[in-house]
Amino acid sequence: GTKELEKQVRSAERAVEKAEVRLDELAQEMEAAASDYLKLQDLYAEREKLEDELAHLYTEWEKLAAELEEAKS
Repeated sequence: GTKELEKQVRSAERAVEKAEVRLDELAQEMEAAASDYLKLQDLYAEREKLEDELAHLYTEWEKLAAELEEAKS
């Protein structure tokens, strides 16, 4: 029903927000680690992985939101 879909949409929104916050944190950590090449490599790798995950989360969120709209109409 729509209740379960609403719950899934909220959960997806939270996951997106959490990933976006982490991306911001990574940007700050990268600035702080500008002279530490090895640390930067790790941070870049984490950012790349997180950006892929975020793209997937956006897709999932959009799909769930569309399903919810459909279920409501």
